[in-house]
Amino acid sequence: MTFKTLTTTALVLASAVAYAQAPPPAPAAAPAMQGPPPQPVLGPNEWNIDQAHSTAGFTVTHLMVSTVPGSFGKVSGKITYDGKNASSIAADVTIDATTITTNNEGRDKDLRSENFFDVAKFPTLTFKSKKVVPGAAGKFQLVGDLTMHGVTKEVTLDVDGLSGPVNAGRRFVI
Repeated sequence: MTFKTLTTTALVLASAVAYAQAPPPAPAAAPAMQGPPPQPVLGPNEWNIDQAHSTAGFTVTHLMVSTVPGSFGKVSGKITYDGKNASSIAADVTIDATTITTNNEGRDKDLRSENFFDVAKFPTLTFKSKKVVPGAAGKFQLVGDLTMHGVTKEVTLDVDGLSGPVNAGRRFVI
């Protein structure tokens, strides 16, 4: 065997070993996307209300002079939606009445007392939807039973929603 043949054989073997140890080649890059990615057809969905990002707010007119805002800080429950028809939307919500705040400790203490919410006896408020009334684009009314202080009454809530997909960036569309 000549030196030239030995060198060629060594190069071929070295190349084969290097090829066997090299990582596989990266797949070809996908073409750049134009617009948001296609969305799958939505099916029945159920969401737990995110307590870290949800609140139940209200305003009360005080002595017909000022409007006092307030909120309940702890809200939990489920929202369901079939992904196709707004009339399928349903809500089952529980609000912790002990978390009421109007940014005035004296008033908040009075609201938690037996004078108003009596949170010692009635620590929660609940809302269970019964039907949806369609409205203008992106709006509807949610009709359901609100139970507060041991009394249940039918109420109608105005809702903004269903306004189309929201692009939250990085190919994540809501």
